[in-house]
Amino acid sequence: MRRIILVLAIIVAACTAKPGADIEKDLDHRIQSDGLSGAALADALIDRGLLRAATKNLDGAIVDLDAAIAAAPGLAEAYVWRGIVRGETGDKVRAREDYDRALAIDPDYWFAYGAIGLTLAAAGDEDAALAQLARALELGRSHRGEFFVRESRYQRITQLSRKGPPARGTATQALSVAVSDHLARYRVVRAQIFLKRNDKHAALVESKDAAALAPHSLIAQWNLVRVLAQLGQCEEAWRQTEAIFYLTRIRFAPPESKDNCPDFGEL
Repeated sequence: MRRIILVLAIIVAACTAKPGADIEKDLDHRIQSDGLSGAALADALIDRGLLRAATKNLDGAIVDLDAAIAAAPGLAEAYVWRGIVRGETGDKVRAREDYDRALAIDPDYWFAYGAIGLTLAAAGDEDAALAQLARALELGRSHRGEFFVRESRYQRITQLSRKGPPARGTATQALSVAVSDHLARYRVVRAQIFLKRNDKHAALVESKDAAALAPHSLIAQWNLVRVLAQLGQCEEAWRQTEAIFYLTRIRFAPPESKDNCPDFGEL
C-alpha cells in the first residue's frame, strides 16, 4: 500500500529547479514501458497523478486518475485518490461519488471512510464526521505500519567553491508518506471537534494519540501544543515545542512565566 492524501500534502523535497521533475520523468518511463497494464499500470498512473497534484497540476492529476480507473476499474484506491483531487478543485459532489464507489468495491476500505470523515468535518457535520473517522481509525489500525508512497531518487552533485576543492554530495528527491500520518490526521480533526464541544479530556486524548502515532507529523505535533495551551497546561505545551524543534529546527523561547501559554495560531 502506498501514497498520500492531499490534505496532508505530498512531500517533494528536491535540489532542482522544478520540484518533482526527476521523479515525474521516472514515472513517465514506467507508464510508457512495454507490457505494463492492469493494476500495475494503474499504480504508476496514480503515483504520477498524485505527484502532479502536489505540484498544483490538478487537471493533469485527474487525467492520470481517470486513466488509472480505466486500467483497473476494480481498484478502490484509485477512486479515493480521484475523489480527493476532485475535492481540491471544489467538486465536492463528484468527490463523494468517488468515495462511495470505493466503498462499493471494498466496504471496509478505511481510507475511503477517512476521506469522507474529513469532508464532513470541513462541512461542519461534526457527528457524522466523528463516526466516519472512528470507523477509519478502527479499520486502519492494522495498516499503520504501511506506506502510501515510499519512493526516492538520488543524484550526485558537485558544488564548486572559490576557497578550496569542490564539495561533493547527494541531492535528494523524496516522495514518501506513511499511513500513520493519515490516521494521526483523523485524530487531530476529532480532537478539534471535541475541543469545540468543550470535551477537553477527549480532545487531549486524541491529540496525544495523534502525536504518538506520527512523531514526525508537524500537524500532529502543532495540534498537541495548541490543545495543551487551550487547556491551560502551559508548561507541558512549551515542552511540546521541543518536538517541533526536532522537526523544523525552529526553537521557541518560553516566557519567564510558565503560565504564559504559547499561541501559534491555527493549523
